[in-house]
Amino acid sequence: MKSMANVVSIDLTNNKIKALPPEFCANLFNLKNLVIDMNNVDTLPRDLLLLKKLELFSFVGNRVKSLPKFILELENIKALRNEWPFIASNQKTLANFEDFLDIEKTQFNLDRIRMQHYYTVNPQAESISFAEYVDSFSNSRMIQATL
Repeated sequence: MKSMANVVSIDLTNNKIKALPPEFCANLFNLKNLVIDMNNVDTLPRDLLLLKKLELFSFVGNRVKSLPKFILELENIKALRNEWPFIASNQKTLANFEDFLDIEKTQFNLDRIRMQHYYTVNPQAESISFAEYVDSFSNSRMIQATL
């Protein structure tokens, strides 16, 4: 796997993947973009934290029903894409990719704040389900007041 150390982008769209194997992230030191759209992944592995340079992670069209708490630890992430409302921004189309990343990063930062609030209120939780995530928007005024 040493030859994988210089890989910057991986697109595994439509490969019928059920899970990312534990060793998948081990030697991808420079990976910035990971796309696993339209597969059968149902959980996101904690090993994603090994991808220290990851900026874009897209998992649209998978079976992921909850976002794990460790997602908040992805320090360099600028875009997190899935089909959940407000997190998903893959439908935006802008001519300038840098503008796209800026808008996406702003939205992700808002999502990160909402998730951090959820985990502050629910410290024993290890993941946030779609329903809990949507409910967090009904409490958005309370979240904004705590900023």
